[in-house]
Amino acid sequence: MLTERGLKSPADRMFDDFWALASEAGVVCAYHGGDDVYAELISWWSESGETEAFRSSALRGLLSSSAVADTFAALLSQGVIRRNPNLRFAAIETGSDWVTPLFKSLKKSFVQNPQLWDEDPRETFRRHVWVSPFHENDLSELKSMIGPDRMMLGSDWPHTEGLVDPLSFTKDLEAAGLTDDEIRLVMGENAKALIGF
Repeated sequence: MLTERGLKSPADRMFDDFWALASEAGVVCAYHGGDDVYAELISWWSESGETEAFRSSALRGLLSSSAVADTFAALLSQGVIRRNPNLRFAAIETGSDWVTPLFKSLKKSFVQNPQLWDEDPRETFRRHVWVSPFHENDLSELKSMIGPDRMMLGSDWPHTEGLVDPLSFTKDLEAAGLTDDEIRLVMGENAKALIGF
């Protein structure tokens, strides 16, 4: 995050008051895809620094920088969620391709340095984070990692994650092996539970 003191992790202690208030109030903290400081990294590879849904080169989609993965890595490893156990997060318009590499890194960190963690950080993630995948993401893999109760439909057409017909997402979920009950969760019940509706 860009602050008056330069770029800082969202888990920097300077933001502790915010996270404590968010936890106490029970609000959902949502991270939304879009332009971020990682655009500068992308420009190193001769790509445009601007983000435009549905208008990008093949290389842009292959570059490995992921601001959302690094954000959750920081929130987990730098103790924000441990200090504020009522926090709930949503990752929207970011897809879910970033979850697998993040989980691999979290597992490696936990196995190599268990003393740095109160518990397996993947379990912490599963309790506190809801993810809105793109329809073309590996939905079966996402289900196996975070569970169907942490997946949500994204229907913000014409943005990146949206579909002209949001109900068509049920076909992708069926193809990924989700049951009718799990599909109902993803298509609306999980979002209701997340916001306490």
